[in-house]
Amino acid sequence: MAGLVFVPLIIMYAGNALLLVPDITTVILSVFFSLIGMIAVIAMQPAIINAIHSISNGSSSGTITLKSQYAVGFRYFWAVVFVAVLQAVILTGSVMFFVLPAIIISIFSSMYLFVLVIEDKRGFSAFTESYTLVAGRWWGVFGRILFLGIFNSIGYIIVAGLVLIIETIIGIDSKTVLSSLINLVFHLGLSLVLVPVSMIYIYGLYRSLKETRLADVSTVWFKRWLVVFVIIGVLGIIALVGMSGGFLLSS
Repeated sequence: MAGLVFVPLIIMYAGNALLLVPDITTVILSVFFSLIGMIAVIAMQPAIINAIHSISNGSSSGTITLKSQYAVGFRYFWAVVFVAVLQAVILTGSVMFFVLPAIIISIFSSMYLFVLVIEDKRGFSAFTESYTLVAGRWWGVFGRILFLGIFNSIGYIIVAGLVLIIETIIGIDSKTVLSSLINLVFHLGLSLVLVPVSMIYIYGLYRSLKETRLADVSTVWFKRWLVVFVIIGVLGIIALVGMSGGFLLSS
């Protein structure tokens, strides 16, 4: 699992490291590496979900390779991009009604990526299927996701403390290039642990919800709210772009 995560992260962290040298060439290279890294991160998500699912079901024959898993990842690439954009628009629209609806919708749709990869349900179907899994257990799912967020936050706090201790021991300033490199290395190592663990944790939650789902869950109202939030989100984004454009022209 860490190997699947390492590929995109090392590319992205290499892009961040290049920014430590303020030069036009390194900036261009940094943008290039960051773009490639983002593409790899998108492909990594279905790749690792498929790997976890295959191992869990015993269908992997004990062999998980980067090539085979990233072939799966890129097969779902545009589907993942589409649902990610759709989720962003939905959350934008729900935020217009203040934060609470956005939190509610995000928990109900929290399993959409696993539904997409494992059940091959795309677009709105991924969100409505996620809703049927979470329905009746919203608070339980919220608590478990909150626990995961706290767990990850503690990891980053520990790393920040370790970096501070190292800086103090060797006597370097936190604004130096060496300090930034130490930060990058430690955060890369932490991500290699937390990303796979988080994905495995959510997969376990998905499997549990799948096995104990409620029967005959209606998705009618949820679909209607999704459509409403998409419309409001699109209008909000258009309005924001229009205001930004007008501000730039006036200035």
